Amino acid sequence: NCRALTSITIPDSVTTIGDSVFYNCRALTEINYQGTMKQWAAIVKSSDWDYNTVHYTITCTDGVITKN
Repeated sequence: NCRALTSITIPDSVTTIGDSVFYNCRALTEINYQGTMKQWAAIVKSSDWDYNTVHYTITCTDGVITKN
């Protein structure tokens, strides 16, 4: 519920992302993931991990994923 959060860096050692981690972080536009897109896809994410966010880009070491 941090409305001022605009970016965050997530290390490649992260294996799970829990419920509502970025709940209501509507200013979040940039997630920098220090692993590959395949590693990002393998992270176990709860269904509500990015609940009520708007648009953000996940930058991995080998590409970009965008939530519109």
